[in-house]
Amino acid sequence: FTATPVNGGPAPTYQWQINGVDVTGETGSTFTTTTLVNGDIVTVIMTSNDPCANPVTATSNAVTITATTVTPSVTIAASTTSICAGGSVTFTATPVNGGPAPAYQWQINGIDVTGETGSTFTTTTLVNGDIVTVIMTSNDPCANPVVVNSNPFTVEVSVLPNLIITNPAAVCATGTVDLTAAGITNGSTAGLTYTYWANAAATVALANASDVAIGGTYYIKGTTAEGCSVVKPVIVSFLPIPTAILSGGGIICEGSNKTLTVTLAGTPPFQLVYTNGTVSTTVNSIASNTY
Repeated sequence: FTATPVNGGPAPTYQWQINGVDVTGETGSTFTTTTLVNGDIVTVIMTSNDPCANPVTATSNAVTITATTVTPSVTIAASTTSICAGGSVTFTATPVNGGPAPAYQWQINGIDVTGETGSTFTTTTLVNGDIVTVIMTSNDPCANPVVVNSNPFTVEVSVLPNLIITNPAAVCATGTVDLTAAGITNGSTAGLTYTYWANAAATVALANASDVAIGGTYYIKGTTAEGCSVVKPVIVSFLPIPTAILSGGGIICEGSNKTLTVTLAGTPPFQLVYTNGTVSTTVNSIASNTY
C-alpha cells in the first residue's frame, strides 16, 4: 500500500492500521504485508508537520481486501490395471489448481522414486500389492494448501509361470520328435497353455510341433490363465543313420582263414548282425568303428 499525502508538510509520519488496529513498526509511506485475509480493511493515519495544518492528523480512505484461495488436488490414472511381473505400466497425474508449472514426486509404497518428478511415471518393477501415489506441489499463487497427495493406485501384478523344458531324446534321422509330449514340459506350473514357435520372439508359429523332422532349436511358450507367459528354447537332435562297409573278400583255399573288415560310420555303440547265408549272428555293444 502507498500513502499519497496532501498538505503533509516536508516530513509527515504515518501509522498503518488493519481493521483499526495499529500495525507495529509500520510507519513509512508504504506498507507491504502477506497476512491479509478476506474482508480486512487497511487504513493509514498521517500526522502532518506542515506548520499550518489543522487538524494535524488525517485518516485515509479505507481499502477493503478481497482475498481468494484455491484448493489444489491431483488424481492419477494407470495405462492398465493388471500386468504380468516385469510388465510396463504408465501412470499419469491430472492436476487441479496446480498453477502453470506444478511439481511432482512419485512414490511407491510411500517411498520417493528417485528422479521421477514429471507428470507421468513409467515402471516395470512393480510387484503385487505395491501402491503408487504422487505428491503435487502447486505454484498457483492462491493455492492453499500448496502440497497435496493423490489418490492411491494399486495395480494387480500376476507372477510369471515356471516353465521347465526337458530336451527330447535324440532319435534316428528317419524318425520325428513330438514337442507336444507331456514329458517335455513336465514340472512346469500347472494349467499352462502351450504354443510352439520357430523363433525366440514367438512370432513365427511352428506348424508341425507334434511331428518335427528337422533338428535345431525351437521355442515353447507357456501361458497362464491371466495371460502371463514365458518362452524357453527346446533342442531337437537327430542321430545319423549308420553305414557299414565290408572289405577283405576274395578267393581263399579251402580250410584257410581270411579276415573280413567292417568299417562302421555313425554313433557307437553299434549292434552288428552278420550271416554266412545260413546262420545269422548278432554282436551287441560294439564301441569301435571297425570289427
